[in-house]
Amino acid sequence: MSVEKCISKPGAVTVSLVEGYIQVNNNTPCHLHVKALEVEHTITTLVYEPGSIEPTKSAKRHIRERINVDAVIPPGDRLRIYFGPHENVDRVVVIVGDEYGREYRIVTPIVRFEEEEKGKE
Repeated sequence: MSVEKCISKPGAVTVSLVEGYIQVNNNTPCHLHVKALEVEHTITTLVYEPGSIEPTKSAKRHIRERINVDAVIPPGDRLRIYFGPHENVDRVVVIVGDEYGREYRIVTPIVRFEEEEKGKE
């Protein structure tokens, strides 16, 4: 089965945020070659105006990072990447490659977990 057909179904690839990790779940019957992840997140910065020793306001900084992974996820398995605290992760795009060198960008819903359930690890 082609990669394009495998990833075309809703929920074929999902992303979970668990204890500082971005976890990419392969819910397809195919091996997926994950080339990279694009992570969009926001941080809050403090602004100190001239002459002030205390911050006078805060500002949001929007960041988009590409994490080159180059890993294969077997069917029904997962890939975990440590990202650190992820309270403000807004979007994760999974970039999957096929045997012909084409890339597919999968925008996934993000599922957030405070901590992983016991016995799942």
